Amino acid sequence: MMNSFEFNSNSEYIKCRIEEERDGLNELVMKYGFRDVRVLKQSMELDKLINSYNKARYNDSRYTKKLTVESSRLLEEIRYRA
Repeated sequence: MMNSFEFNSNSEYIKCRIEEERDGLNELVMKYGFRDVRVLKQSMELDKLINSYNKARYNDSRYTKKLTVESSRLLEEIRYRA
């Protein structure tokens, strides 16, 4: 398990990269449209970064516990609405 410093520095770096890749994706979409292969490749790179960020974030036990509590609350809300 990574310590808080490792998580924070790694996640901040990934968040910056996500923003850069998202900006690049938006530029490609504006230039070439949604169906261009360059847009698809950029989108896939962005997906990889988002998955890396989520993996780093949710492997940290603080966030795992928070996620479990939030998931339980959401399930209760769904049951209540049904």
